[in-house]
Amino acid sequence: MLSLLVLLLPFSHFILPAEAYDELYEAVHFLPINPTPVGCDGLSGNFANLDTKMIRPLKPSESVIFTGKVADKPDFMHIDMVVSEPQPAIAMQIFQDFITNSTMYNSSQNRFWDIPEFGGPIFFAGKSYEIKILYTGHVFDVYSGNKKVHTYVMRTPPCTILNFINTGGNHTTNWIGIECS
Repeated sequence: MLSLLVLLLPFSHFILPAEAYDELYEAVHFLPINPTPVGCDGLSGNFANLDTKMIRPLKPSESVIFTGKVADKPDFMHIDMVVSEPQPAIAMQIFQDFITNSTMYNSSQNRFWDIPEFGGPIFFAGKSYEIKILYTGHVFDVYSGNKKVHTYVMRTPPCTILNFINTGGNHTTNWIGIECS
């Protein structure tokens, strides 16, 4: 059910009354209660819908790398780069809809999603993936394999502390780690 809520959340202010939108936002936008710590050594396993807390905030010029495998018949998947201060917000969400075969990049703060940016697919049904997100201060460069696929300028306040990562949808994360400087 939560996966469906995440799927509809960017569009919910168009289709839901304000009270329902507030409840939906509260259900999805939170800092994980018991996140799995991740650092420069990385974290291996077979994780679905992984909530992680970086052992320290991500610094400019550092990257987060994900490897995994997409399900054979996926609906969607997402990766959220989350900040905890000055208030929780999604600095960047990568959201791929496998039905439309498109990828949306967006951010959310103060209960509102910004205007999305769109790109081509970066995940493929039944295939392994390697995603690298390079943080350069106020910009995220997204790589699929070794190819740069998108540049996203952060829309959250610059004083934020980037220290949580959430993944969800129809995939398994096999490894996640920080390329520390």
